[in-house]
Amino acid sequence: MGWTFSRKEGKFRIWSSIVDKFITPWMSRDLTIRFLDRHYMTEAKLKTIEAFYSFPYMMGDHDDMGHRYINDPKGKKGRTAYFKWLETTYDNYDEAVETKYQEVMEQLTKGKIDEQQA
Repeated sequence: MGWTFSRKEGKFRIWSSIVDKFITPWMSRDLTIRFLDRHYMTEAKLKTIEAFYSFPYMMGDHDDMGHRYINDPKGKKGRTAYFKWLETTYDNYDEAVETKYQEVMEQLTKGKIDEQQA
């Protein structure tokens, strides 16, 4: 992601090179940090969801010195399901990620890792 920051009179706003526009209004330093915190937390949750669906597919194979990736059919199918789910989140991304994260964590804490639900 290509973000840069503009600074003016102690306020900040974030420019995204992906959409070629500012994605935030002018904000205080503290509010900017809160915005970044929310973004980073959402991205971390998204990585956990992705791992839940696809692990160990495309992870480096230690036994082959990391030169080859693990080709796990169940993980490959899960990765496809992950991307299909991700396509549905466009209109309510933050909420969808939070909801799916809670579902994933509930399944993981119940020990249902091998019973992935797409």
